[in-house]
Amino acid sequence: MKKVLIGLILLFLCAGLCLAADPVTGKGLIVPVEFRAGNVLTAIGKLEYTGDSLEIVEFTAAASGRVLVTPYIYVIIDKSVVEKGVHRIKGPNQNGIIATGTIDFRDTQNPKVNLSTESGLTIVSISPEGQKLKEQIVPNVILGREI
Repeated sequence: MKKVLIGLILLFLCAGLCLAADPVTGKGLIVPVEFRAGNVLTAIGKLEYTGDSLEIVEFTAAASGRVLVTPYIYVIIDKSVVEKGVHRIKGPNQNGIIATGTIDFRDTQNPKVNLSTESGLTIVSISPEGQKLKEQIVPNVILGREI
């Protein structure tokens, strides 16, 4: 079971590197993100926007120097194109938690993500603080176009 989970996570991370984002639909967009509870940075991760879903891998520092890796797949049930390159989306993940927000990929070199979950978690594009956390817990993992 452990080998299967590790294999799936590695497949998900590596497969995302092979895709280039479509500038019109945003499909294949890969963005490094951070997870915040209020103003507190709780984890960092990688988000891939497929147009029909959001595939997110979250990396959280755990006790004893280990890293917890948690994959989420949000199936988009409501999407509206605000303007070319800006999508407003809503969808539940495999645990039933709904996320809503905006993905702005007008600037493909610096896409912006701003999602909120009903549990109060915010998923946003990675900041310098998030980049420092990334270097501490997963320095050899490429999350996407990083700052």
